[in-house]
Amino acid sequence: MPGDDSGLYQRAVRLALDWKGNIFELAETLSALRADHPAQFADWLKRPDVSRRRTYYLVKIAEAYNELPIARDRLNRLGWTKLNEMAEIITEANADELIALAERSTVVELRRGLAMEQPAEKACSMVFHLDAEQHRDLSKALILNGAKPGRRGLSNKEAAITQMAQLFLASKYKINSH
Repeated sequence: MPGDDSGLYQRAVRLALDWKGNIFELAETLSALRADHPAQFADWLKRPDVSRRRTYYLVKIAEAYNELPIARDRLNRLGWTKLNEMAEIITEANADELIALAERSTVVELRRGLAMEQPAEKACSMVFHLDAEQHRDLSKALILNGAKPGRRGLSNKEAAITQMAQLFLASKYKINSH
């Protein structure tokens, strides 16, 4: 990259070829590129290798973990998603506990643990395969029953669909839902 006498941009390009095996090294390189060479960082954001959002997550990860005494290979094994989940709260004082939690947890379990949420006992999931019209109708019904539209779809779907089921059962079978 012209004007990049440090080689950070080219290093980031090389690391991005196998970035899942070099998550933390790529994160540190992008953080340094952002701090020391803002123009090259702006050019990096235009590349398709790693999305803009993930690039900023990686920079946040580098800044959060850079000073912590944790082996880099251990951080790489966790993956960027778990590292990102812990980035805002990890400190030297809680690092061992959080890293151990992340190592024995899925991302969902880690999120629950970090939020101090207790998973619902015997939680179940359902998958629906809907065509576009069914999806539109279900989305409307969920919103009318309390689901909230957001950037990543609907939130509060579980409560909304439970309310819909209770209302249906109560009307169909004259059941008191409470």
